[in-house]
Order: sequence, then C-alpha cells, then structure tokens
Amino acid sequence: MKKLSKTELENDKQLRRKKNDRIGKSANLIITLIMVIGQLSLLTVFSQNTQAADIGKKVPITYSNEKLLQNGNVVPPDTTYTSDSETFDLAYDFSIPNSTGIKSGDYFYLSDIPSVFKLSGPLAYKVQVMDKNIGDVMAEGTFDGNVPMKFTFIKDMPAEQITGSIKLKLAITYDGSGSSFDFSGHHYVINNRASTVPSIIKSGDPSKVDALTKDGNYYYHSDTKILTYVWWVNLSHYKLSPGKYTIEDSLSTPFLTLNKDSFYPTSGQLHVREDGSSPSINYAMGTKSLLDSVDDEGNGKFKIHVTIPEGNTDDFGINYTTTISVDDPNFSSLITPNGNSLEISVTNNATLFDSNHTKINDAHATFTFDAGGMGLGDYANKGQAKIFKRDANTDALLAGATFDLKDANNQTVKTVTTNASGSATVAGLTAGNYSFVETKAPDGYSLNTTSAAVTVEAGKIGTAVVKDVQQTGSVVLTKKAAKDGTKLPNASFNLQKADGTFVKSVTTGVDGTVTVDHLLAGDYQFIETKAPDGYTLDANPIPFTIEKNQTTAKEVTATDEEILGSVVLSKVDADTGKTLPGAIFELDTAAGKRVKDQLVTDKTGEIFVDKLLPGDYQFIEKTAPTGYTLDSQPIAFTIENGQTTAKQVKVTNKATPGSVVLTKKDAETAEVLPDAVFELQKSDGTTITTDLTTDASGKISVDSLEPGDYQFVEMVAPTGYEIDKTPVKFTITKAQATALQVVKTNRMIKGTVILDKADSRTGTKLAGATFKLINKDTKKIVMEEMTTSQSGRLAVQNLRPGHYQFIETKAPKGYELDAKPVEFTIIRNQKDTLYLTKINKAIKGSVRLEKRDSQSKKLLTGASFNLLDDQGKIIKKDLATDKNGVVEIAGLDVGHYQFVETKAPKGYELDASPVNFTLDDNSSNVAVTKFDTSTPVAPHKAEQPKTPARPAAKSKSTVGKTVAKASAKPATHSKAKVVGTAKAPNNATYKAYPKTGEEKNSIVPLIGGIVVVGIGVFGLMKKKVKSEK
Repeated sequence: MKKLSKTELENDKQLRRKKNDRIGKSANLIITLIMVIGQLSLLTVFSQNTQAADIGKKVPITYSNEKLLQNGNVVPPDTTYTSDSETFDLAYDFSIPNSTGIKSGDYFYLSDIPSVFKLSGPLAYKVQVMDKNIGDVMAEGTFDGNVPMKFTFIKDMPAEQITGSIKLKLAITYDGSGSSFDFSGHHYVINNRASTVPSIIKSGDPSKVDALTKDGNYYYHSDTKILTYVWWVNLSHYKLSPGKYTIEDSLSTPFLTLNKDSFYPTSGQLHVREDGSSPSINYAMGTKSLLDSVDDEGNGKFKIHVTIPEGNTDDFGINYTTTISVDDPNFSSLITPNGNSLEISVTNNATLFDSNHTKINDAHATFTFDAGGMGLGDYANKGQAKIFKRDANTDALLAGATFDLKDANNQTVKTVTTNASGSATVAGLTAGNYSFVETKAPDGYSLNTTSAAVTVEAGKIGTAVVKDVQQTGSVVLTKKAAKDGTKLPNASFNLQKADGTFVKSVTTGVDGTVTVDHLLAGDYQFIETKAPDGYTLDANPIPFTIEKNQTTAKEVTATDEEILGSVVLSKVDADTGKTLPGAIFELDTAAGKRVKDQLVTDKTGEIFVDKLLPGDYQFIEKTAPTGYTLDSQPIAFTIENGQTTAKQVKVTNKATPGSVVLTKKDAETAEVLPDAVFELQKSDGTTITTDLTTDASGKISVDSLEPGDYQFVEMVAPTGYEIDKTPVKFTITKAQATALQVVKTNRMIKGTVILDKADSRTGTKLAGATFKLINKDTKKIVMEEMTTSQSGRLAVQNLRPGHYQFIETKAPKGYELDAKPVEFTIIRNQKDTLYLTKINKAIKGSVRLEKRDSQSKKLLTGASFNLLDDQGKIIKKDLATDKNGVVEIAGLDVGHYQFVETKAPKGYELDASPVNFTLDDNSSNVAVTKFDTSTPVAPHKAEQPKTPARPAAKSKSTVGKTVAKASAKPATHSKAKVVGTAKAPNNATYKAYPKTGEEKNSIVPLIGGIVVVGIGVFGLMKKKVKSEK
C-alpha cells in the first residue's frame, strides 16, 4: 500500500470534508422540506376540523354619569381630596339602544377603570349589574384586577330602551401619601390622611368556613327612587352532603319588598378572605340548578328550599333582590342619626336546616351607609301627603285626576296624578299644613275645585279625599211601526242597566218618543212591557251606551209589528149542513184588490187565512164543490184592530140535482188521465151530450140530470192508451144530495224494441252477447242476463213509455266488450217496433314465425313468406325473416291462416308446404316454426396448411344457449342473467376511496414519498463517498 504524504493526507481530509458538507446540506434541505410540508398538513387538518364556539354576541353599551364615591359620598373632581381610607367605589350608568335584543350569554366590556385601582389581594370578587327600570340583576362579571372587565347577561331581555348601573368597590394604590389619575374626563388628586399603604388581603381556605354564608351589595337609583339590596346565599360543598335543605331568611325591616322573580342559582367554587369574610362564588351560571321553591311568609320572612345533588363537587349560590321606594311612607323609618350623619342600615339573617329541621348554622349580612351622602338625608323626619280620588255616588276610586299640592303660603309644591288605585302620594314633606287642589278631573267626571286640606307630620302620611260627580247623558227612544215607520204612542218600557238592574219605567208620548235625562256613563237597555194597541209586544232588549263626556242625547229606535188577524171560511151544504171540500175561492179587499187566490176548502170544508192586516175583506167563490151550484155573491168580513182570534165566516151551497162525476185513470198506476172524450147516453143508447173531455184532474162533471139510467161511452182514448168502448153505466136517483162518482180505466199502449248484435267489420250477426236493460229515468234495472240468439238478436216487449238503455255485460266470444249504453225512448202510443243495432270489434291476434335449420335448429335470415287466409287469399306477401330469423305480424282477426315459403335462405332448399295456424279466443298470440334443409355441397380438395398466424387474444363471451319452441302462446323474452361467480384476477389492485363526506389528505402520501426519496438519495451519496475513498 502506498503511503500518503502529509500534503496528500491533508488534501484527502479537505475533500472528504467538502463531500460530507454537501451530504449534510442535502440532508438538512430534505428534513426542512419534510417539516414544512408536515406543518402544512397539520394546518390543513386543523382548519378542516376546528369550528369557533358560539359564545353570544357583544352588546353595544353607552356609558354615562360615571362617579367616584367614598362612603356613599361623591368625590368632587378636579380638586384635591383627602381620604381616611384606601377603599373607593366607581359607579357607572349605561344604556342599550332600543333595537338591541338581549339573549342570555351576550356580553359587554367595561374599560374605564383607572390603573391606580387594584385588587388589594389575589381574591377576585363578583360584580352584579342592576336593571334600573325594575331594580333587578341583569348581568354579572368577576373583577380580578384585569381591564377591560367582561360582563355576561344572565337572562333574555326585550328589544327596548334598557338602562343599568354598575358599582365597583376597589382599593386605591397610593404613591407615597397620595395618588392622582384621570377618570370620566376629570382629574382627581387623592391624599391619604393616614399616609399608610393598604395591607394586602390574602385568600383563605373555603373548606373552613360555615356551610351557610351570606353577603351582598346595595344600589340606589336616583331617577327611579328605588333602593335595591342584592343578597347572595352561599352553600359550601365541604360541609353539606347530598340531600334537601331549608334556609329560613329574614330581614331586619319588614318594609322591603321581596322580588320573587329575582331568585336564580349559581354554581362554582367558593372564595373567601384569609379571615373567612367576603364569601363569594366564582360561578358558572346555569351549570346546575338546586333551587326547589321559595315560600314568602310576609313581614320580611321567607323560606328557600334547595336540593344538593349526588356526586356534587361544586359550591352553590342563590342570588335575589329586595327593594324599597323612597316614596314608601316607611322609608323614613330606615334612616337613623349617627352623630352628625344619617345612616341607613339593613341586616339579613339566615339559618340553615337539614331535612329533619335540625339547625346547621346561622349567617347574616349587614349593609350600612351614609344616607346624606346618597342624597337621601332629606327623607329623614319627613312626612307624606296622600290624596284619594273617589266617585261621589259609588265611592269608587278614580284614576287620572290631577292635583296641585300647595303649602301654607299657597305655593305649589308638586303636581301629581292619581294612579290606577285612585291615589297619589307626595313624600319628603316638612311637617305642616298643605292642601290638594284638583286641576283636571278624570274622564267622564266634573271638576271639583274645592281644596282638600291635609296635615303632614314627621314619619307619617297625611291623607285627604276629593269626590267628583260623574257627568251624565240623556237618551231619546222613538217607537215606530215596523211596516211604515208610523210613530206609535202609549208603548211602555222599563229602563235597565246592562246587568238588568231596574232604573225607571217610561211610556212614549203622542209623538211616539220618550226622553230620559241624568244617566251616568254606562251600558243600558230598554225592555218593552206594553205594546201600543194593535201591535205585537217585542220583549227583545234595546241596548245603548251613555258615553263619558257625552254632550248630545243618544237616539235609539224600537219597532213593533202590527197584530195580524185571521179568518176561517166554512163551506157547508145548504140543506144538510154537511161540510163541503173542493170549493175554490179568492180573497179580495173590500176595494177589490186581490189578496190571495186558489183557496180550496179542505176535507173538513174549511179555508184558513192568517196574517191579515186590520181592514175589510171579501171571499168570492170561483168554483163550487162537485155536485153543487156556484154562488158568486161576495162574502164580506172585517179584521178588527188588535184582533187575536180568527174571524169565522160560513158559506152554504145548494146541491145540483142529478150530477155525476167520471174520473179517468190508468189501469195499472191509477194515474188520472186528461183528454179522454166521452159521450153521455141514456141506457138505451140515446145520445144526450157529446164531446165531454176529461180535465187536468181526469174528471168530467155533468149536472142537472133527471133521475134515470145513463151511460158514458168512450169515443177517444187518451194519447198512448187503448180505447175501451165498454159503457160505464150509472143511475141518478131522486133527491141525490151528492154527485155520483164513477171511474173508467184504460190500458196504456206499450212499446217493443229489438236489438241486433253485429260484427263491426263484416256485419255478421253475433250470438252470445249478454245485456241488461235499465230505465234511465228511475235508474232501476228492468231486465238483465238477456243474451242474443243464434241470429244475434234479442227482443223486449211491453215497455211503458220512457227512456231506456241497453248495457252490454258480456261480449260475444272472440269480441271486445263495449259497455257504452245503447239509449232509446219508448213514446206514448208507440205502435211500431223499435230496431237497434250494437256492433262489436273482433279481438285481434298476432303470430311469430321462426325460420330454423332442420339439423342445427339455427335461426335463418333471408327467407320470404306469404300470409294467406282460410280462403287462400294472400293477405301479406314477401314477408322476410329479420336478422334474428323471425317474422312477426300483429293485428290479425280471429281465424285460420297459413304461411307459404316463397324464397329459401341462401344455401337452403325451398319448402313450399304451408305452415297452418289458428287465432281464436284461447290462442290470440301464436308462435310457429318453419324448418329448411341446407343444399348439399360437393366435396373439394383440402388445401395445404399454411404457417399458422399468431392467435389473437381471446375475447370474453357469454356462454349460454337459447331454444325457441313453437307454442300456442306468445313468445316471451327472459331477462339476461349471468351465471357463476365473478372473481378479481390475481394481479388486480384495490384502491381505497374516501367514504361519502370524507376528504383524503393527499399531503401524508406526499410526505411518505419525499421521505423515501430522501433516504434513497442519502444512501446513494454515502455509497458514492465510500467508492471515492
């Protein structure tokens, strides 16, 4: 081996170092590329699977009236203020625009908190946002020293003007003995009188506090004049096992109003200071609910029922509010002197009991503040004046009255309006004498200008009452006749209130009207108690309303119907008094105006007519009863005014001697028949009267016949009826009181119809068709199951006139059913037979001819055929088999046919023997086969085989065999079917596609590929280096 010189060794080291550097750089480049692509892949995955949580919307807030307070007093801005303490309050008012609807979970931020204010320790605390409109909590947040501070709404609120307030209790950071800062557009300089730095408040151990603790806060809203206390009850999970508990709560003053709707539970972790004070829940609203119910026992006492759930690891809180208005007469009792200041102090005491009412522990919270500093000092030792507004008659309290409260010097102190309870109160009044003077009366009342004196004493309410007289209205009632509007006197009414309370009785005067004055506003009704003479009483109420401030009389109208009379006409025999039906009258007025006509006496001989106005009338007889003489003399009568019973009118008739009435009727139906003509003869045939024709009622009446024997002989029958000349004999006796009744019947001439059934194409008569016959007028079946004879005919006789229809129910064999009705009409007096024809179409058939090799049964194309009928007539010619070796023909009538081959397929012998087939009802679709024999071919010399060509690739084929057989039924085509199991080839590849909705990440395979390539490159380069060594 050659020994290298020092120079050569150094050159070799440098060369290998350069190569290694190149390899290292390449490897670093590959690794860097892999890391970048991997990061892109992760970003892609996270971007596809990450969604932002819906955490509510940010609400726009407008802040105003920001103040710095200490001990309830406003710290003046732009001055130097000396403080005895490091504790201050920051107070904020805010509003939300009308268009912003609030949902629970929406939020807003508070940023204007000067940096000099901090938490004095690590203990964060809860801050509640008050709704100034109702004095309730609307949002909450936790102040942990960070700015901006986030507040979250705890309930839904409507899209209306919302105003609220926030108060933060913070510790100021003094720089030496003072601090300066800007707040709400003002500059503040605060000097610390004690010149001490506040101590740091440390957090305590929540497991060491009692099971029940209490704390809270208070707010005063000067615009609503409502003082609100927010209380929160804390329950420690360290001390309470799962189960039911009761908190008995009471306030030191019963004057505070408990807001029952303000209760809501919270859950989270309890935080306390090192000394165990200021307990609060770092809560998560709505995560758990433990509040069962609240029982308000009054006088500031109530019970809260809760349940601690199983497996609980959270502490619980219950928040609620109590309020009092400074206008409450008891408010001044809350203010007590303390040295030179006035204080308001309220204590809330609570006791926790378990389910066995065993006491666990007590807790209380007290809030004391300077009343003067909050502008409430004026309410100390002050009194109130209260005015009540009442109705002078009913003593009801009235809203809407406006008063000026005047002092002893007649100066207006305040203007107030009575509320829905009819009262108004003025608070904060110095003791002395005052008076209320009404300046506006309630609607519908007269103003009372008399002043009402009231004496005000400290801590008491002086009251006064002012009564107003309600304004009155009037009503005018007019009584009229319903028919013509005539005004009616002497109608009596009771006036009532709407509830039926009687007011007074009134009667219409000669002008038909009555007026009632001095009615208070309200709903009333008139009830008629006596109608005017001749009119019907209408007891339906007539309602009306007297409006407040009504200046004109209300007008109402009542109408009455005249009492209508009635009349009964009795028609009797003049001699016997027997009632006579069938007399016809008309009713006229005395002046001859027609009222009614065609009035016919009933079976009792009477006519009743009602609803007749008072006046004079007359009956006139138009037709006398049968057998009686007409009396056309008018029968007059009068309907009296106010008549309540029917007028009785009696009319007599004398019987017409020797009268007879003949009635003509149908022999089957007894229907009366007009237009029959008779001749009246004596019994010996002597004609007396001719051309006697039955009227619309089928009657002929003949009067004035002497006693003797007579006969009617029919000369002309009614249309459509057979004439019957058999005499109708009768006898007129002496003193015959009533007309003799005789009857003559006739038989109707009936019709005949014949229906022929024929082939629609050939006219051949068809037997075996079945029909039913329906009367089209009555919808009833007359006959059914009627079948045409061998001659294709059916006949129906004795049909009464009317509209009919034949309906085919079964077609002849080989024909289509045609259920369309064959309508016809039998007319009266029809003498000739009616002929009808009903045609049917023959059922069409089809044939399929297959041409096959007689040996191999292979289907053959190129053959031609003629189709002949049973007479040998060619129907279709030159029918060539298609590429499938088939001829198909449809639309053939039922019958016998034959195919005759006229041309054989190429290479086959012609076979002209016919292929016969028949189409009938049982085989309307036929398949036949014609076999041909191939033409023999002479043998030829075999050729020498050539070099075989390279075989082509085998193609896929469907293995199977179809055999067609001749059948009387039409050929059917089965669906193609694959038999066997399909397998993938051994070298088949499987590609995984993403599921529906899934996206494949193409980055991962790319990374894998790059890694593989990188490793390969790295290996090659290493190998190259070794080879170069």
